[in-house]
Amino acid sequence: MNATKALFWKEGREILYKIFLGLGGCIALLLLRQHPEFEQEFVRNLESWGMWVGIISAVVLGMEAVATERNKGTLDFLMGRPIPAAKLMLVKFATGGASLFLVIAAFWATVYLFPLAQNPVDYDYFQWIFNQRILTNVGYPYLVLIWFTLMFQLYAFVFLGSSLTDNLLKTIASGVLIVWILAIMMILGAFKSNPSVSFYLTHFVDTGWDGWGTIVRIVREKGLLAGRLIFVGLFTAGIFWLSVLSLRRWKGGALGWWPILIAWGVTGGMFLLGGYLRGEESFPEPVGLWTPRKQAERGETKVEETSSTSMEDMDAAVMALMRKNRDQGMMRDMALQDDVAFVALRKGLVTIDVSQVEEPREIGKILAKHWEMQKIALAGSAAYIFGELKRGKEDSVGVAIFDIEDPTAPEMRGQFSLDTIGRAGSVRYLEYLGATGDVLYIGLQRDFHHVELLALDIRDRWNPIVRNKLVLDVDFGQADGMVKLSGPNESMGFRMTVDGHLAFIGMETGLVIVDLSDPDHPEVLSNTRLEELSHRISGSRRRMILVEGNRAYVERYWPREMVVMDISDPRQPVELDYIRGLELYEQDTAIFGESIYSKRSWGITSHEILDSGRVGKVRKWKVDTEVLESQFMGYYSRPGLSIKDGFAYTIIADYLMIFSLDE
Repeated sequence: MNATKALFWKEGREILYKIFLGLGGCIALLLLRQHPEFEQEFVRNLESWGMWVGIISAVVLGMEAVATERNKGTLDFLMGRPIPAAKLMLVKFATGGASLFLVIAAFWATVYLFPLAQNPVDYDYFQWIFNQRILTNVGYPYLVLIWFTLMFQLYAFVFLGSSLTDNLLKTIASGVLIVWILAIMMILGAFKSNPSVSFYLTHFVDTGWDGWGTIVRIVREKGLLAGRLIFVGLFTAGIFWLSVLSLRRWKGGALGWWPILIAWGVTGGMFLLGGYLRGEESFPEPVGLWTPRKQAERGETKVEETSSTSMEDMDAAVMALMRKNRDQGMMRDMALQDDVAFVALRKGLVTIDVSQVEEPREIGKILAKHWEMQKIALAGSAAYIFGELKRGKEDSVGVAIFDIEDPTAPEMRGQFSLDTIGRAGSVRYLEYLGATGDVLYIGLQRDFHHVELLALDIRDRWNPIVRNKLVLDVDFGQADGMVKLSGPNESMGFRMTVDGHLAFIGMETGLVIVDLSDPDHPEVLSNTRLEELSHRISGSRRRMILVEGNRAYVERYWPREMVVMDISDPRQPVELDYIRGLELYEQDTAIFGESIYSKRSWGITSHEILDSGRVGKVRKWKVDTEVLESQFMGYYSRPGLSIKDGFAYTIIADYLMIFSLDE
């Protein structure tokens, strides 16, 4: 037997009990999973269990590689043999790495061979679906590869620590210290300096097990997978070579405790000092606020008198006004025109002068009897508000029409009924309302089976008439020129935007583009299917869509990302790239400059979009929680996000909020 085989035999024999311990641990987990309570916990934290199995295995397999040999005095004997130090270390490194791969493969084999139990609890059910989706979309071989490439890096660091020390505690302390220092350097250096570098590094040093489906993207995009393998190969090779150099340098000795403790102290001190100097993270707050509470405090709004002695002070009067606003107020949507914000209330319309952004003030208001308002669109001197007209058995959905030529005295001039609300579920759900020229477009979803795009002629502002109705049948497939949204028992919804003479509709299957140049004869130009690896968990979410110039940004459900499409030829949209890491939600989104702004329940976020298609700087504007908590309707966010002259106007809780977008 030659020297190399003898070394492999020796290392394999010494590490065999650790392999059996790892495999035994996997079997023990499998047995524990037979108990419903443990299985429920296992499903909730599947990624964490996988991480702990990998971390413990990497530490146990790497910590004794050299330190134990040095401690027992056998290292000098091995180094005295006619074997290069590099070959000796390579045998140890490879044996431990192969053992790590075996344990990780065994753990995930138990997960695939014995499927996760489906739990009846809502959260657990959705977590079960999420886990199953990743397990199915990624597949066993790729999942083992992703996990191993991450844990192999940790193993390499522990191996390096072992080459520097002579006992297990020193090995763990030095190995973890190296990982910590390197992580801080990456976070403060590469991750912050270059978004493109950060984008790829997050794919190389993470599992990708997240809500965006990053692990699916890593597997599906061969360039990312190949890059991960190359990065891990070169990175661990560099760490291995440092281990060889350290062995040559300290073959007769080892690092003492003092250098390790001093290094820990310096690193920890710098970390704490950095956190202290940085202070608590702060975000820009609104520069302007308007709410009925503010009006009452100024004495601009009269509050009905009450005989209750507890309601005599101003705070009580304000609370009474807020209760009244539950019926009449409650901002639902907003639109901006010139220096006036037109806010659709639950039962009316209020106009707010925002020429002084720091001091917005109400200048006009009108209540609409019997109406429940939802969304507003402006067309010149008219405001169209979609809502429900409640008249008992004759309840219907439609549009209330207001004359806003004089914002200080808005006047209701008419109404247009679309449909009677029946018990059979014939109500239409609004998804889009917008005016282009002399046409008002209304996008509706009705009874889970049809998507309707109505074109209303508004040349007579107060008496609109239907010019055309385009119906997309959700029960027909793409081959029939229609779009299938979902089955008959689940509403998937859609998102829609109009840009010029084109309507862009984000459907479950993908992107539908409709030519509206002739409102009397709208034409479906294209129905582009977006590849999805699985259906999304919730059927209530819409496919977000933004349009800017010749590009459309369309949400892909899984992996979750924004697909960048070239729409210069609307009959043949072309997928160009994708953008990951956008924290976009159901609320309004808007493009301003080179950033995408998204509304949240607590404020606004912006994501800079780089030429490379990656996310650059991320900014946040937050509302003081005390402001939100002062409203007893709690946290909620309504549609409506307008950006003009460097300011963002939006509605959060029962406030019109104005944020300055300047640095």
